[in-house]
Amino acid sequence: MQKFRGFTLVDLLVTLTISVILLSGGVGLAALVGSARTDTIAQSLIRLTATARSIAIHSGKRATLCGTYDLMACSRDWNQSTIMVFVDTNQNFQRDADEAILHQMTFAHGRARRNGSRPLMRYRPDGTAIDFGTYIVCPTNNDNRAAFELTINAAGRSYLSRDRDGDGIDEGNVSGTPIDCAAI
Repeated sequence: MQKFRGFTLVDLLVTLTISVILLSGGVGLAALVGSARTDTIAQSLIRLTATARSIAIHSGKRATLCGTYDLMACSRDWNQSTIMVFVDTNQNFQRDADEAILHQMTFAHGRARRNGSRPLMRYRPDGTAIDFGTYIVCPTNNDNRAAFELTINAAGRSYLSRDRDGDGIDEGNVSGTPIDCAAI
């Protein structure tokens, strides 16, 4: 007599239970990775603004920070672009061939938009900001829960938005309203 081997109902239920646990953990892991990526971007931008401010103070010249697609002209939108820091010696609001890039960062995991009159941020030799304002930063998937606002105040200090009402979405530092990636 030949025996047939197969799954019993108990085997199937155990397999399904383990699969559900692993899949739900995977969703949690994806959210954790997304949150870590957002935190890394936020801290990198804070360090970059601090670097630009420090360059202005130590060089005694105005330092400029801006997004760029060609490493020359400044752009208000940072969508898959490079963010560069340089000393704009002739103050024409763009980098010229004789002005070295002192620091740069690739902005590849989302998009950002500068709110302000100019597409750049400049620091005076005393560390204060000439073009203070905000950048709204959103992930590529437009998830408002992973969005944040970077604010540079007139004193030249940078700070990040936070979730003040506990709904999982940061409120803008200036507006106080939830950050909406669809609006940028």
